[in-house]
Amino acid sequence: MELNELSERLAAWENDTPVEDLTDQQIKRIYVSLYQTHIPKLSEAGVVSYDQDTGQISLEHTVQHLNLYIPSEGRSTVPWLHLYLGLAVVGLVFFTGSILVGDPVLGIDTTMVGVAILITYGVLSAAQYMSARSP
Repeated sequence: MELNELSERLAAWENDTPVEDLTDQQIKRIYVSLYQTHIPKLSEAGVVSYDQDTGQISLEHTVQHLNLYIPSEGRSTVPWLHLYLGLAVVGLVFFTGSILVGDPVLGIDTTMVGVAILITYGVLSAAQYMSARSP
């Protein structure tokens, strides 16, 4: 895609208006931002290639790596924060219970609860790591 066309499309999207209704100033603002800042940084990162003579911008194969960081509709995301928080709360309840009531709580040794929680954190961390690596 040419930089001019990209500028028009982004300006239309940003201003929530058809390309035909854009002012020259709206397009120019996006064009300058792309030309001076965004395209050089994306090119330096290896995400796009840019030919200044033709104004042609091309995506590189590395652009697929960005999908890990861009949420998309329809793709289920695991609520990792909530899982870690839930595990921390469960661990806190068991350890607080063992301190207040005495060892063992519900017939479960506190050391075993600690080991189980650490193993669960490890499994959860490995699952999050593998989830982040898969496309």
